[in-house]
Amino acid sequence: MPEQQPPGSSPPAALSPPPPGQRNQAIDLMRAGCILWIVGFWHLLGYAESIDGYKNDITYRLTVVVLGLFVLISGYLIGRSRITNTADLWRFYRRRMIRIYPPYLAALLLFDLCGLLKPGQFVGAALLSASFSLEPPLTLWYISMIVVFYLLAPLLLLLVHSLAQRPWRWASNRLVVSAGIIGLNVLLGKLLDGVDSRLFLYFPSFVAGLVLAPALVEPRVSQRSLAFTALATVAATLFSFHHQARIDSSLNAIPLAVFAPLLTFLVCERWGRKLRLPPLVLAISTASFFMYLFHRPIFLLFTSHGFPSSAPLQLAVLLLLALPVIVAVSWKGQVLYDAAVRRLLPRPSPIAS
Repeated sequence: MPEQQPPGSSPPAALSPPPPGQRNQAIDLMRAGCILWIVGFWHLLGYAESIDGYKNDITYRLTVVVLGLFVLISGYLIGRSRITNTADLWRFYRRRMIRIYPPYLAALLLFDLCGLLKPGQFVGAALLSASFSLEPPLTLWYISMIVVFYLLAPLLLLLVHSLAQRPWRWASNRLVVSAGIIGLNVLLGKLLDGVDSRLFLYFPSFVAGLVLAPALVEPRVSQRSLAFTALATVAATLFSFHHQARIDSSLNAIPLAVFAPLLTFLVCERWGRKLRLPPLVLAISTASFFMYLFHRPIFLLFTSHGFPSSAPLQLAVLLLLALPVIVAVSWKGQVLYDAAVRRLLPRPSPIAS
């Protein structure tokens, strides 16, 4: 899931960030909404066997948009980083692996104990190579995918910072570079067999967030940019309906996975940065990574014994009992883990954060 913003860290001044120590509540809102869709709807209803039909043409596309938004936010947050030497590169990889890999490995072990992995999946998933197979692990495929994006991020960051040295050409350069990278991504997706297609489906969203990061914060976002992105989103949505196969694993969904999340991000950043979100929403945002990792084992705990057979009671158990437990356990786990990470890692400088 998208990386948490370190408390008190500050991105480069050109991005007009919130004051030091203040959370970007537009990102909190997006993160909380995305994780509630995935955990509280898309996966939750899969445990209510009496309910069917919730996976349809509309909800499949909304799920593509939600996952694309998660990836775009990750790219945006990484796009604020600065890598100028080997020490910065090592610090970049170390911080992200420490924040992501231990909880991911714990979730992977729990998945294995709960029977949520197929034979032979554990080793590939533990080595973070699951995206290079046609059978990545249930749900946790996302982490294997995002780590691949993180491995490529320093090269993209060097490119972005190189373009930033030419401000008079920055606007055109970032669009050309993004189009070129996405085009190469599509070509590789068409040519390579035996690789999870979602790796190529969501990489353009990561590129969009990272490469376009300096332009994604107001006051740089113009009404014209919003209008263009809205039109592109409508066109991408209509284009996606011409494809009859599973849209959530098709490269034909790339325009939808880029433009709809980008539009959502621009709207939230333009009008949502000064929001004062309720504590519950902030807690869900904080817990989102752990919610994604551990919600399936918790759902299994509530549905394995004595689970009612009627649809209303199943929904009541899942929504009123299981989901609050997932939020509470995930929030506490993330808070404790963040405290442990702060003891292990030195406080980053403003440029390296």
